[in-house]
Amino acid sequence: MPSATDLSPATPPKPATPFTLHHRVAAYAALAVPGSIALNLALSVIVTRTPAGAVHFILTTIPLLVMLSAIPAGIFALCGIPRYGTRGLLWRGLFGIILPIILVAIVIVSAAHRAH
Repeated sequence: MPSATDLSPATPPKPATPFTLHHRVAAYAALAVPGSIALNLALSVIVTRTPAGAVHFILTTIPLLVMLSAIPAGIFALCGIPRYGTRGLLWRGLFGIILPIILVAIVIVSAAHRAH
C-alpha cells in the first residue's frame, strides 16, 4: 500500500533561466559595475607608478568605459523582456542602467563641490 507522501503530487522543478543573448548581456550589465570597481582598484596600483601621460589616461579610462557600457547592456537586456519574460532580465537590466548613472552623478556632484 502506498504511503501518504507517495500520493501527494510532486512539485515540478523550477524552469531554468534561458541562456539567450539577452540573458548573457543582462548578466554582463549586472557584473560590469562591480567589475569596473575591482578593475579600478587593481589598476590604481599601476596608475600610481606611471607618470602622467597617455598610458595614465588609458589606465584610468578603462574602468569608466566598462562601467558605462553597462547602460546600453542593461537597455538591451530590458528589450528582451517581451520575448523572454522578466526572469533573469528585469533586475539585472535595471541594475546595469541605474547604478552607473547614480555613481557618475555622485562623481559629478563631488567634483563640482571640490571645484568651489
